[in-house]
Amino acid sequence: QVENDYKRTDDWTFRLGDICADIANVRISKVVREPEASDEFTTDDNTVALYHFNGDYKDASPNHLDLAPAGNVTLANDNLDWMYRPSGQVARLSEPGDGLIVTIPDSLVSSGSAATPITLEARIYPRAYITTGVMQTAVMDLYQSWENALAVLQDNSLTPPTPVIMAGGNTIVTNQQWNDAVSLNAWHKLKITRDASNTVHVYIDDTCVSTAIDPNAYDDSGNWVFKIGDIDADIDEVRISDIIR
Repeated sequence: QVENDYKRTDDWTFRLGDICADIANVRISKVVREPEASDEFTTDDNTVALYHFNGDYKDASPNHLDLAPAGNVTLANDNLDWMYRPSGQVARLSEPGDGLIVTIPDSLVSSGSAATPITLEARIYPRAYITTGVMQTAVMDLYQSWENALAVLQDNSLTPPTPVIMAGGNTIVTNQQWNDAVSLNAWHKLKITRDASNTVHVYIDDTCVSTAIDPNAYDDSGNWVFKIGDIDADIDEVRISDIIR
């Protein structure tokens, strides 16, 4: 508790200075303002699918692309520190076979014979990377075919044995880049974009860690599959969009 003299009637002075810095958006208010939350996404016309994991694995968008759980995936409310105002739940995976999956019509993601904009976003809190007998397992994978996909893959043949990010058959973020940017037991914000010029950007915690061209084929008309799994981690606020965000 701070004790001040509130009886004075002098004018107040506000001052900025004596620092080498850029300053913007300064506001003084006569009310107590809560932090402006940047927590859960809201659905809009460009949302293909949106998962809050608040009580279920349902899609919050009008497309009703609900995720099907497998293994022992659960919902938990004890790890929401990425939020300004913690509420809701996260999807918790812990062992091989834990996962979530949904099939998405091509018309909602990237129909046609050329690359179209896609954005895949998620919050991820990795506790450990699971090593299995399979060389590559999908931690998070949005794919139509092996050559038309955006994926976070666990490659057990690499050292360090941490994930890579791939667009089709092309490595966009190496296992060392992932290891440098993503620490265990902490929340991280992941965003992968692919634009109409085939350029892929990967952002981790709002920093672009890699940019590359994805020269793959886009003329497949089959359904897409989105899945999460084979990692000991909490996942929250997953969004797939048909624009660059």
